Amino acid sequence: MSTPNISDELETKLKRAFEEISAANITSITEELTNAEDGKITVGFSVKLTLLNGRVFGNGALSYSRRFKDEIEFSTDDPKQTKLNIGGEA
Repeated sequence: MSTPNISDELETKLKRAFEEISAANITSITEELTNAEDGKITVGFSVKLTLLNGRVFGNGALSYSRRFKDEIEFSTDDPKQTKLNIGGEA
């Protein structure tokens, strides 16, 4: 299947899509970045392309996130330790 050169127009469309979706989300991205304890977030832009009858159709997505971490400590009871039965507790 032979297709005409679509590189230039595709490059323009991809750049425009990235610029538009970045601009639409820059406030939230900046907020996430400034609230990240380590000052880092991951921003990703992905595009699915379909070539149909010489035309390219694209569906793009932008994702961003900072790493969330919560910690807790716990331990199980010592199986060798006998339990006291106080007030009917088992």
